[in-house]
Amino acid sequence: MNRDKGPSADRVRNAMTDQRDHQPGPNGTTESPQKSSDDGMLVLSYILSGILLYGGLGWLGDHYLHTTWLLPTGLILGLIGSMYLIIKRYGGMK
Repeated sequence: MNRDKGPSADRVRNAMTDQRDHQPGPNGTTESPQKSSDDGMLVLSYILSGILLYGGLGWLGDHYLHTTWLLPTGLILGLIGSMYLIIKRYGGMK
């Protein structure tokens, strides 16, 4: 009982093994939607981690040094630092 599985079985097999042929997108790239989604999540994680890390250091500095300006400074520096890393990684504006 060897039946021909037809083209639909090939599509299912390709979908399950993630070996699809990616069609060019609107900007002419063949990048998969998963790759661009991963890049977006990476950019978001850079921004959040920069703000949380330097904001946390600023909060600690404010707490122990009894100041009020280190938290906002840390938040701003964290955002600037994360934007610098994003631009450095992805090449800036074209």
